[in-house]
Amino acid sequence: MPHVPKPSPAASEDYLTTIYRFQERGRPVIAARIADTTGVTPATAFGMLKRLARDGLVQMAANKLLSLTDKGHAIAEHVVRRHRLAERLLTDVLQLEWHLVYEQAHLFEHAISEVVEQRLIEFLGDPATCPHGYPIPGRDGAQPRPALQELGSLPEGAEAVVARVPEDDPDLLRYLGAHGFVPGETIKISQVASFKGTITVVCPGCAEKELVIGHQVAATLLVTPL
Repeated sequence: MPHVPKPSPAASEDYLTTIYRFQERGRPVIAARIADTTGVTPATAFGMLKRLARDGLVQMAANKLLSLTDKGHAIAEHVVRRHRLAERLLTDVLQLEWHLVYEQAHLFEHAISEVVEQRLIEFLGDPATCPHGYPIPGRDGAQPRPALQELGSLPEGAEAVVARVPEDDPDLLRYLGAHGFVPGETIKISQVASFKGTITVVCPGCAEKELVIGHQVAATLLVTPL
């Protein structure tokens, strides 16, 4: 019987963090989505997920939905924390554009030691979120966060503060960043054009005062209503 190489810890962690991020965004997790996100065949993804389930890291329900066990969640949280600290380092210190840091931080996340992690936290001032607005898990003294809504759910005239944007879509991040649509920015919905499938956002502090966003994209942008 041919020897089947055991997946590297980094490969296993990539699957766990992918599930973690889907759960964080409130999206159902199935093997096909994991395969698509990690860039492997469905058969390869299913084989890895079976191994992770056997190791007590992932649960596979009868309806094919996936979830992390407590042990799997702890590992994923550990890696995501280091990933988002690396993103902060890349943007805040090295001034790397925010649409590039997700992929670059992926190169760091498996290699940051506990000692370096602690130094990063101290050096960066214990940041609460990554550059894209997602919380840095496991942060000491974390405060309750306000309820978030999809941008597309707001009516005309509503005001809100940008909270989170997709961290792994460089083209969208480049577009939003060019218009100053970033976490912490206050925006106002000036028009909801259902017949066009667009939402027009007024962004007083942005480089360009108006930003037109499609409803599909608006569903991925989370804000805190004012």
